[in-house]
Amino acid sequence: MLVIAETAWLLLDRVGAEAQLRYLDKIIAGEVEAVDLARADWLRIAEMVGACAHLRLDVVDVPTIG
Repeated sequence: MLVIAETAWLLLDRVGAEAQLRYLDKIIAGEVEAVDLARADWLRIAEMVGACAHLRLDVVDVPTIG
């Protein structure tokens, strides 16, 4: 869910509302699947944020590099 929310915001901010709405349509149509994070995922995210503190990673950035 984190990446879906971040992507929607980035689309709105950098491309515009129309692009964001097209993305939301893909989610509604089932073309993008929302996957909930498990406790183990959150533990790994915390490890990565700590290990890469010098990069100032946001929580949503970690799943893309972990």
